[in-house]
Amino acid sequence: MTDCKSIVDKLAACNWNNSVFDDVVCSIKNLLSFSPDLSISHVGRDFNLLAHRVARMGLGLDNELVWNGSLPSL
Repeated sequence: MTDCKSIVDKLAACNWNNSVFDDVVCSIKNLLSFSPDLSISHVGRDFNLLAHRVARMGLGLDNELVWNGSLPSL
């Protein structure tokens, strides 16, 4: 489940552009193809608040990070 409707829509639509975002979505779709029983669904942010907080706590971040243009290097 995700609160990012644009990713869910992109996964369903299969209309790709030449962008970093589309590369990530294509990778997600390829990974999902190995497990046909898995699916991605959209939930409102209000219903995903606990998962959001747990993920931030797990990363040890005090603030959210946002990047534009290219993916961060690990």
